[in-house]
Amino acid sequence: TINDALIEAASAYGLRADIPDRAPHYLSLGLPSDAPADLAAQLDAHGVKVSQRGPRLRVAPHIYSDEIDVARFADALKAVLS
Repeated sequence: TINDALIEAASAYGLRADIPDRAPHYLSLGLPSDAPADLAAQLDAHGVKVSQRGPRLRVAPHIYSDEIDVARFADALKAVLS
């Protein structure tokens, strides 16, 4: 359910969860074409740890991730991509 909430938050800012056969422990989100090249660093400045691999953002929520972490992710995306 955490991954579903992360996908919903990301889709509001143009990120796509478009890999149907993914491992359950991480997300690889397609970035919009206008995403900043340093998106991961900008999210890190908001306390969100992800990695950027080319045109994709890798998000690996931990077993202890919760709704507060999803909200932080959504708020950071809003701050960086709005």
